[in-house]
Amino acid sequence: MTASVMLWARTRNITYLRVTTVLYLLQSFIFLLPYLSLADKIKRLETLLTKCKESIKANKQKTQALTEVKESLSTQLSEREAECEKLKTQVHRQGKKSSAT
Repeated sequence: MTASVMLWARTRNITYLRVTTVLYLLQSFIFLLPYLSLADKIKRLETLLTKCKESIKANKQKTQALTEVKESLSTQLSEREAECEKLKTQVHRQGKKSSAT
């Protein structure tokens, strides 16, 4: 469980860094905008768009991986809860047998 929480936190931190990086690039671009030719503006915007698309794709992959981990942990939890209930039932039955004899 701790590993999955650490993975989640690490993924959120990376996502935050990517968003701040994209925002920084966008701010830099806006500052330079009046000084650039149209071709340079288009090229920079295309580069920025590519970086944004890559970031979105990476975040989708990380979200999918986290969802798979969550589902796996949920399944494991359900199995262990069922196993625990089974053991409780067995202990309860043995307690009744011991008290009856």
